[in-house]
Amino acid sequence: TEPLNVDRERSACVSSTCEKDVAVATRMLGWLRAVKGVAPKTVPHVFASPRIAAATKAFVEHLVQERGVRYRTVQGYVASVLNVARFAHEARRRALGQPVDRSQLQALGALHRQCTVQARKQDMFDRTTPSTWLSWHECNLARVHAEKSVAACEHRGEAVTLPALSDRLVLSLLTWHPPGRVGEYRLLRIGTTLQRGAGAGWQLV
Repeated sequence: TEPLNVDRERSACVSSTCEKDVAVATRMLGWLRAVKGVAPKTVPHVFASPRIAAATKAFVEHLVQERGVRYRTVQGYVASVLNVARFAHEARRRALGQPVDRSQLQALGALHRQCTVQARKQDMFDRTTPSTWLSWHECNLARVHAEKSVAACEHRGEAVTLPALSDRLVLSLLTWHPPGRVGEYRLLRIGTTLQRGAGAGWQLV
């Protein structure tokens, strides 16, 4: 995190990135201990190991196949492992005073790119229902609630707030008369958009 460091090739990391990398490294170390029986004494022992790329691949496959973690999340995990591995390789290079094999860093970089491709495919084709998704029935209940809120203010002679009117307008638009094409929403303008009436030609909406 130091702004200037002669032993670092890249720019400094912000504290949030470091905290994330430490959390991912700790999680992976816990997985290695629980599943593989690996109990390292130092960080370079694992992250500068000639088997770190294979271990990371196994960790990723465990997360995706057994835990159901999405590739978008796994992509960030691999990026953190790569960051820690760069640090571990540099620490080992400084300790030994000689160049070290960087092929594992290249393999981790390839793994990160592959996870990025899989994340894009998953985002494009694997559409899961969000936890905040509303059913059609729930959307209509929300519209009725918005209508009652506005009607109650009018009945009491109170001024209706702009957010309340906006909720009623948007919910009514989305639930009463959904258009055949989503792109038509972008063309609607209050007081200017023409709509074909039941039998009287065109009218303003």
